[in-house]
Amino acid sequence: DWPDWTSGTPGLRLVGFNASTDLSATQTIMPGTSFTLTVRGIWLGVWTPTGVQEKGRAKRQRIKIIPQGGRCDQQMSSEISGLGCSRSVQVTAVGARQEAVHTICSPKPAYTTNDQADFAGIKIAAA
Repeated sequence: DWPDWTSGTPGLRLVGFNASTDLSATQTIMPGTSFTLTVRGIWLGVWTPTGVQEKGRAKRQRIKIIPQGGRCDQQMSSEISGLGCSRSVQVTAVGARQEAVHTICSPKPAYTTNDQADFAGIKIAAA
């Protein structure tokens, strides 16, 4: 149903997402309006697939917003606030090539259950 988004971790299974404001989950989110992005999936919270409680798992969930067709290692647009990814240098296995990547992202979710993670306080300004 969502052909242009991916999960970076094969062990997790994402099944959907939606954005909502404090006003309504069905309204169009206007530029500059703060919203919560809810990611739905399996094992996003504190329970592992084997049923073991792992309290740190939910704190490690992260999201990144990039343009359709973009690469996960690219920098997020400056129009996005409330999310951020740090720049680091990736070196190939043989050390022949180095490139800047933006893959260490924050913040952690504001709320989680086993099947959802909410990221609050996101804004996208008009371009």
